[in-house]
Amino acid sequence: MYAYAAFNIKRLNNMLNTTLYWLKKFIKDPFSHFLIAGGILFICYSYYHSNTASTNEVVITPSQISQQKRDDITYFGSPPSHKMLNSDINQAILQQILSQQALKLGLEKGDPNLNAMLMQRFISYTTQIAKINAANTTLLHRYYLAHRQNYRYPDMYSLCYHFLSPQEQAHSKQTPFGPITVKLIQYKKAGILNFNDAKSLLTADYTNAVIHTKIADVIKKYRIQLPANAGIVVTTKTLLKNV
Repeated sequence: MYAYAAFNIKRLNNMLNTTLYWLKKFIKDPFSHFLIAGGILFICYSYYHSNTASTNEVVITPSQISQQKRDDITYFGSPPSHKMLNSDINQAILQQILSQQALKLGLEKGDPNLNAMLMQRFISYTTQIAKINAANTTLLHRYYLAHRQNYRYPDMYSLCYHFLSPQEQAHSKQTPFGPITVKLIQYKKAGILNFNDAKSLLTADYTNAVIHTKIADVIKKYRIQLPANAGIVVTTKTLLKNV
């Protein structure tokens, strides 16, 4: 048994030595370097094109086609023909392809009009998200509990105005204010609005708060460099004034 084990170990050593011999020879051979380099290039090329194919994909959904039909009805007053719809979708696809390519080339840099448009698109997108959140009663009520002190009503008076006729003015024991008398019917001391009464105000304030929070989070991800001694003050607060 021991002889058999020793034989296997010797055989394994011979195999390892043979493998190492051919491996060293393969590494030293210039043609092997060419094969290795080619293999690496092939892997990198395949990886690049597999990623490029995914990032260069343009997807047109059924909802986009339906929206295009609605837009055409709005603009032209009637549904588009198949030829017109086909042309519109082709235009939309071309816009996506060329706009993505322009962004890859950095052509948007230095264009104030394009930057302003993209900024407005981002604000519009953020606003839509904020409005969706504001429609959530749970989130809105949570905001109300945190800020309820801001939603107050002043002292409230209920008054009754009575226009006096000349005869009533002559016999009235009430103190007239010109041709009328004023009587206090009800008084309500200043206090905090309940959730339902404050809801319209809450919706607007909560929407603005969400917009500012999301944009502030984006701003914090950027490092801003200004010329030395320019006298320009830029903070998150000053930037949010432009939203």
